[in-house]
Amino acid sequence: MSTTAPTRSNRQRCWDNRDTYYACLTKHNIQNPPGTDMTGIKGPLGSGSFAEPPRSEAERARLMEQERANDPCRRERDAYEGSCAQSWVRYFV
Repeated sequence: MSTTAPTRSNRQRCWDNRDTYYACLTKHNIQNPPGTDMTGIKGPLGSGSFAEPPRSEAERARLMEQERANDPCRRERDAYEGSCAQSWVRYFV
């Protein structure tokens, strides 16, 4: 997405693709999107950085790519990430 402010139709496309992606995650009973680095995220007991064993940056990146490659919602995620500003993608996830 460009650096210019999104138009109303751009925002709507982003939201529609986000909703489609989240519906796919729900359909597959996925709570944490595959390939999403949850390091440093605070949340309920059993989630977040304290639930993950320490890994190097390279190892985390490799695991994230591997998870994304096997993501059953990869097509929907690509559409979502391609139509939304990266700051929105990070916020919504």
